Amino acid sequence: MMAGNVSAQQSSLVVVIKNVKEATGRIAVALFDNEKDFTKKRLQGKTTLSKLDEVEVTFDNIVPGNYAISVMHDANANDE
Repeated sequence: MMAGNVSAQQSSLVVVIKNVKEATGRIAVALFDNEKDFTKKRLQGKTTLSKLDEVEVTFDNIVPGNYAISVMHDANANDE
């Protein structure tokens, strides 16, 4: 009999934010894996420079499941 760890297959999740109105500042995207922690305790977070029309962010090493995402455009890059 063998004992060992069985790991869930991990994937990447690509988030595309459309209709970005300004090319200034940063876009912050947070990934949450349960309703209780939504906007309080993120699973992963990414920040990228803003650009007109569309921004893409990729989260790596994600176990397949249900997730929620929050997006914030910090137009003046002051972290507020």
